Amino acid sequence: MAKCAVGIAPKHSTQGRNLGIVACLWGHGCQRLIIMNRQELEKKVRHCVNVLVREKGYASPLDLFLRMEKITPKLVEEWRFRRVPYLERVIQGGLGRLNVILEVFHRTAKEMNLKPSTTVYMSNGKGKKIPLQFSKSGHPYFERRYSTHYVKPAVKEQKKDMTTAEQETPQPESVP
Repeated sequence: MAKCAVGIAPKHSTQGRNLGIVACLWGHGCQRLIIMNRQELEKKVRHCVNVLVREKGYASPLDLFLRMEKITPKLVEEWRFRRVPYLERVIQGGLGRLNVILEVFHRTAKEMNLKPSTTVYMSNGKGKKIPLQFSKSGHPYFERRYSTHYVKPAVKEQKKDMTTAEQETPQPESVP
């Protein structure tokens, strides 16, 4: 008997497949489920980023979590008023899944040629306005990952990039 995340299961059990074991390394077919779940998650993240950019002209991790229903607007408000010490505490899903979402978010934004813009989130309410914390550790790397918005380039910038690219492209010589 091999031990997996769900419990004890025979090495080649069909029960493992039917149960949909999430983290099993003993050949029950569970690894395929993990890959498919990650692929589905990546597809959902890409779709949500595209919708956010189309609707708002930018995408942020917080808006993405709201759209994916990983957090409620009420919990975001609690965080903004400092009733929640850091945002990760109230986001649904484990840190591994959140990391995948952020990774796909940043990659998708770069593929869409969106311009990164770091935003400072400040607390609301009475008293001194202080920067809000996203992660439990408060490490600058993680805080930057959560606070980076990606903005759709302005029309002027897009035209400028296109004309620059045209100028760099060598023109064929005319033959008399």
